[in-house]
Amino acid sequence: MKPAFCLPILFLLSACRPEAETVDTAAPMARKPSYYESEKRQTVATPVKTQIPALSAIKSQADFDLLSRIYEQGSEYEIPHILFFIDREDNNRTDYINTPKFRLHEHYLATILKPILSKTELNQQYRSPNRRYLLGTISWQNSTQEYVYEFWEGDKITPELLKLAAGRLKDSFYAPLRYKTNSLW
Repeated sequence: MKPAFCLPILFLLSACRPEAETVDTAAPMARKPSYYESEKRQTVATPVKTQIPALSAIKSQADFDLLSRIYEQGSEYEIPHILFFIDREDNNRTDYINTPKFRLHEHYLATILKPILSKTELNQQYRSPNRRYLLGTISWQNSTQEYVYEFWEGDKITPELLKLAAGRLKDSFYAPLRYKTNSLW
């Protein structure tokens, strides 16, 4: 193509380009590292502070601290967090899991369910709108000084299930919570 012809095309293409969105980066949310990713690097394990498997409510900072695991402990990026689950077939029972003791939801479920879920059944808890369990995480965000709750980014959680989770967490957690969107769906 001749340069004289290319210039107008380039100008036209640049004019059609949508403007970049402005993103506020003043207080970005910290991403909770994956258990699977953390296994690949050296980390200091958060000590198990109690043998209690779970609490039905977090009534204070002390309750949160008792059950929390901390990633990047001692750094400005540390993320104290706890796992939670909601059992839709047990009157929306909400358990806040002893996260240093049970590193994954499936480890906790294996102790309370007989028989334990197969891998296929476990995967359905992240994909089916008719799932029995909602499996999520609550973390303290140092950058914004707030608690947030989130679900795995591959979770196909529906608006109805999000509404259920928001209500159950609000009723059983001592501080305000904000939903942190992670879903790729």
